[in-house]
Amino acid sequence: MASTQKVLYLEKAKGAFVMSDAPILKPGPGQLSVKVISAALNLADWKIQAYDFFITKYPAIFGGDIAGDVAEVGKGIEGFSKGDKVYVLLPVHVSVPLAGPNACSSFFRGWYSNEFAGFQQYTLVPADIVGKIPSNINYDQASTIPLAFTTAAFGLLGPAGTALDPTLEFKPNKIITYASAHHSNFLRSLGVTHVVDQGEVPASGFTEAAKEIAGAPIKLVFNLVIDGEAAGVCLDILNRDGQLADVNGEAKGSGNGRKVYLIFGNLHPPNNREFG
Repeated sequence: MASTQKVLYLEKAKGAFVMSDAPILKPGPGQLSVKVISAALNLADWKIQAYDFFITKYPAIFGGDIAGDVAEVGKGIEGFSKGDKVYVLLPVHVSVPLAGPNACSSFFRGWYSNEFAGFQQYTLVPADIVGKIPSNINYDQASTIPLAFTTAAFGLLGPAGTALDPTLEFKPNKIITYASAHHSNFLRSLGVTHVVDQGEVPASGFTEAAKEIAGAPIKLVFNLVIDGEAAGVCLDILNRDGQLADVNGEAKGSGNGRKVYLIFGNLHPPNNREFG
């Protein structure tokens, strides 16, 4: 195997991505070296570039969702061999937990580490959070799973303080989503009962549309749009005893019986690791 590789760096805060060379690192104890075949683009990647958060040192390598082949196995690893097809959500190295915008949860400020990043030909990964790719999906498909799946799982089922109240009776007869009409058939195949077309109804009109469809108090909203307006719309929809699971660090609105839970869909903060 070669000793150097191609990497995609962000040179400076809010800067441009550039291609460069870097050494291929050897895995330490408990780690795998993975040859990256597919690296998905998730929301965090462009948000970090555009708004400059999480990163404390440049040049930086991004990329959290990857799929590829095990190139080398570190000491003490069982269950993985060279050539295994794997996928993984790469870590954000967490430092100090900060008090959240409400009493329901806390948000973590961290930083990416270049050796654990996906926009390069080879990356190091902690073996305990690596999954083997099922035979019925390819590398591209597998690379899109990690962040999306963990965000949904933590939002509904995750550790205390990051998940919805487990006493909530979640047996909806209507599941309403705000999305493009292009995705209607797929969403309905997943169990969605009503799709409000974002091409026809502006965000400001979703509250009225959702309440009209529901015909009853709405007790649960799950928001995956990192946008202050979206969080506000979701709170407007909620009944006074409802719950909002939200990816926005700035979502506010607890009180009057309503609760807001911040979702941080990453396996690596201490309170998420065991669950992951």
